[in-house]
Amino acid sequence: MDERAGAERLAGALAERLCSALPAGLEARAEGAAVVVYVHDIRSMVIPVRPFGDGAEAVESALDVLLAARD
Repeated sequence: MDERAGAERLAGALAERLCSALPAGLEARAEGAAVVVYVHDIRSMVIPVRPFGDGAEAVESALDVLLAARD
């Protein structure tokens, strides 16, 4: 798997899991290699998922997305 495809798959997994943790009215969707947060169907935040080459870099990419969503 190339780095870009891995980032897109990670974005999908993170968006799926974030949906259950976000408050009502907020929704996370994967769009390419980014997690996009919508507030009542209005795009509010785009969080890019950095391409990664190994497991440690994948964890850093996931952490970046989770910290941005938290803020």
